[in-house]
Amino acid sequence: MLAKRRQNYSPKPEAVIPLLLLCLLTAVLPIEAKLPPVLQSFTDDDRVKDAPEDKVDEQNPEAEIFKVRTTNDEKLQARSEIYFLTDKITSCRDRSLHIPGLDLSTLPRERRETLEQSLAAIRARQLASLLNRRGTSLAILGDNSRALNDLDEAVNFDAEYAPAYNNRAWLRAQKGELKEALTDVNRALELAPKMAEAYDTRGAINLVLKKTGDAIEDFNVSINCNPKYAEAYFHRSLAHKLMGNLDKYKEDESRAKELEKQALFESEESGKQAGPKEKAPAADPKEEEAKEKQSK
Repeated sequence: MLAKRRQNYSPKPEAVIPLLLLCLLTAVLPIEAKLPPVLQSFTDDDRVKDAPEDKVDEQNPEAEIFKVRTTNDEKLQARSEIYFLTDKITSCRDRSLHIPGLDLSTLPRERRETLEQSLAAIRARQLASLLNRRGTSLAILGDNSRALNDLDEAVNFDAEYAPAYNNRAWLRAQKGELKEALTDVNRALELAPKMAEAYDTRGAINLVLKKTGDAIEDFNVSINCNPKYAEAYFHRSLAHKLMGNLDKYKEDESRAKELEKQALFESEESGKQAGPKEKAPAADPKEEEAKEKQSK
C-alpha cells in the first residue's frame, strides 16, 4: 500500500551513481530519496472521513482495501508538507547541479560528459523523490488527481524510482485501473525486490482480482520483509476472512492493531524527543553583579 512512514530506498547495484561523486555532493544536496508517509490508522479510533472521490461501494467489502484512511494530525502535517515540498521542487527545477571547486569545462570531453550525466541523474532522483512525497501528501488530503500528476512526473524524471511506481499503483487501483496498477507495482518490485509496501500493494490488487492465494503469498512476503508492517497484517486478515479462516483473520487483525498502536506511540515519543529544548532563563544582571561583588 502507499506507505505512511518514510522508507530508505536502495536501488539495484548497477543503477548506483559513482560513490565519489555522491560523497562530494552530499553536503550540497541534503534532500533524501525516501518514501513518504501515507495511509495509516485503519483502526476505528481517530479516523477522518475520506474525501468524496475516495468513497467506495459499501456493499463491496473488498473495496475497503483501497480506502484512504488518515487522522486529523496527519492531514495537518500533509498540508504543511505540501507548502514545503512545493518550494523545494521549484528550487530543484530552477538550479543546476555542480561539484564545488570543479570547472567541468576544463575536463576531457569523455570525463565531462560522464560527470554531466551523473549530475543530471542526481537531479532527476531528487525531483522524483520530492514529487513522490508531495503526491503522497496530496493523496492524504483526497486530491488524487493532482497526486497522480505528481507521481506521473516523478517516474518521467526517474524511471527507476520504485516508491513512485508503488504509490501510483495504489492510486490507480483506487480508480479501478487494476491492470495499470499491477504493471506499476510489478515495476516497483523489479526495481526494489525487498519493498514491503509494494508486496502489500500487489497483494491488495490480487485480493480484488479474486486471486486470494496469490494475495496471501504477497502479504506473507511483505511481512517477511518488514515484520512490523501493520498494513500487511490487516490486509492478510481480510484475505483470511474471505476464505472463511476466522481464527487467522482475528489473529492478524489483532496483530495489526497492536503494531499500529506501537507505531503511533513511537511516533509521539520521537516527536517529543525532536521538540525544541527549553532555554535556561536569562540571568538577572543585578543578581549577577551582586554575586560578583560577594565573591570579591
